[in-house]
Amino acid sequence: MIRFIDIRGRGTGYRFAFWDTTRDTFCTFAGSSAWSTRQDFTEDFNLNGGKFSDMVSTSGIARFLGHLPPWVDSDPTEAKEYF
Repeated sequence: MIRFIDIRGRGTGYRFAFWDTTRDTFCTFAGSSAWSTRQDFTEDFNLNGGKFSDMVSTSGIARFLGHLPPWVDSDPTEAKEYF
């Protein structure tokens, strides 16, 4: 299972990541495991071959994009996002 992780305001400089519950590790694409925008994530996912394989199946980017909340598409510099 893939879980969306909100890391805004955690001092990482990034806004979100994905956790792979079958492997107990963050998902990594093109050397990155955290992103600030949908575009950043999409670019890294595609650089990584455009597929994600876990112990059960292989899937495309839709599996991840379906977890993204609306704020991912907002300006990452908006102060209201950070708690």
